[in-house]
Amino acid sequence: MSCTWKCAPTAIRSSPASRRSWTPKAASRSSARSTRARSKPRTRLAVMRLDRRALLAGALFVFGLPLALANPQHKDVLVAVPRDAKTPAGAPTEFVQVRHALDGDSLLLVDGRQVRLIGVNTPEIHPSADKTKRVAPQPLAREAARFTGARVDGQRVSLHFEAERTDRHKRLLAHVALSDGTHLEEALLREGLGWMVAIPPNVEALPRLQAAEDEARRAKRGVWGREEYRPVAAERLTTKDAGFLFVTGTVRGVRQSSYAYYFELAPRVSLLVPREEWNHYFANQYARPQAFVGRQLTARGWASARDNTLRVRVAHPAMLTLSE
Repeated sequence: MSCTWKCAPTAIRSSPASRRSWTPKAASRSSARSTRARSKPRTRLAVMRLDRRALLAGALFVFGLPLALANPQHKDVLVAVPRDAKTPAGAPTEFVQVRHALDGDSLLLVDGRQVRLIGVNTPEIHPSADKTKRVAPQPLAREAARFTGARVDGQRVSLHFEAERTDRHKRLLAHVALSDGTHLEEALLREGLGWMVAIPPNVEALPRLQAAEDEARRAKRGVWGREEYRPVAAERLTTKDAGFLFVTGTVRGVRQSSYAYYFELAPRVSLLVPREEWNHYFANQYARPQAFVGRQLTARGWASARDNTLRVRVAHPAMLTLSE
């Protein structure tokens, strides 16, 4: 038995795909040599075939490309990028086609999406939240809508986004640049067809928007020359005065909750500044909320009634003007 193991050739283990077997090492070396011998001509043949295929592909490319360019039926060779193709998610700019302006500060795109301009608010064509009620448009609302429509209806524009890309109505929030590079919101403000608004976190463009508004205000263009849009004394406001407005008054006191600070201008009128916005934007300019007490100010913002009190939401210092 011992002689049998000593004289027998050493075995190695192989694992074919179908089953396991034991193959003598000598037989394995012989098989490997024969395999290499057979593989050489096959390798050369494969290379020759590959070269022929490469030459054929090159010829097809050289001679077929002009035909593809001349013949639009070859869609599998050349594919045009659609004009309405969207930029990748997260990109700061998107090129879109506008169907028409909905009003001065909002657009309808051909793909059905709506765009709300960042940093500007124009007079309302439909002042009432109830669209079934017939309410006359606010002064200069139609002029603002015509101004915007004349520049974007049927046109291709670029949308420039900031931190927040959509609002609670699922509209895109964007700056709109026309084909000549004009920023639509700046053009509206410069003509006095709207007011600058600062709604965090989209406040990167405030300096240029404020400059455009200042130009119109100094020239008393548009809304700045209309009696209807002068600031209203807080004592004259009621809970029915909802919507965008300018209010003026002296701060009588400051209340606070876990959500916001409330600056009282009249028994039932106050400014609401969310704590988060106060800490992020106001705290650098004002030591504490109580520093406002006794000071006269003018604020702009959207007013809403709650608990028989009219509250004007102010989320950025640019929406306030303090008297000296």
